[in-house]
Amino acid sequence: MLLVSILIFLNACKKDVAQKKTPFYTEYAPVIVGQWRLYQVREIQHTTTGAHDTIEYFLKEIITEDIDETNFRLERYWRDSVQQPWEIKDVWGIEKTETMYNVVEENIKFTKLIFPIEEGKQWNGNAFNNLGKQDYLYENVHVPFLINSVDFDSTVTVIQQDDFNAIELKKTKEVFAKNVGLVYLSRVNLSINTFDVTDINEGTELEYKMISYGN
Repeated sequence: MLLVSILIFLNACKKDVAQKKTPFYTEYAPVIVGQWRLYQVREIQHTTTGAHDTIEYFLKEIITEDIDETNFRLERYWRDSVQQPWEIKDVWGIEKTETMYNVVEENIKFTKLIFPIEEGKQWNGNAFNNLGKQDYLYENVHVPFLINSVDFDSTVTVIQQDDFNAIELKKTKEVFAKNVGLVYLSRVNLSINTFDVTDINEGTELEYKMISYGN
């Protein structure tokens, strides 16, 4: 009986050591009903006529419901100024498992994070949609990040796209903070002339900057 007890104890210790050696860092994507995040958003639309239309607004995301153990309802509201009431913009979905964090945007599922989080790891962000393979990449893992005077101690950057050639510029990255979630997004999709990023034919630019968050 004593030998059996010792073996069980040693086996439990081995499991604890293995778990400590492989942290998954799922706290970069916390999912709690009632959690909200507030962003300052800028969108720029470049047209072939030479117009560069810019709109700025506030965006608030709230996790309002746990549909089951892994799926959640994300309601998104917007307004032009702090004096205006919030209006519903759209409803997205979140799926979080032990190995991945997916977001359903306009009925299209993207794999935003995979676990464990490791510097340089790559995965297909479009694995659950029909948009074609798109390699995502982790960089700047567990580093501080400052946005809108808010200093986050530990963040990870996901490079979703980084394409640049003579006729186009396509760059997308998202930054996630530990115990907070998404704090910054930058998406650029431009048609340009001969490697000149200032000579734009048409395209879009989008940027999210976190202002505040809470539960």
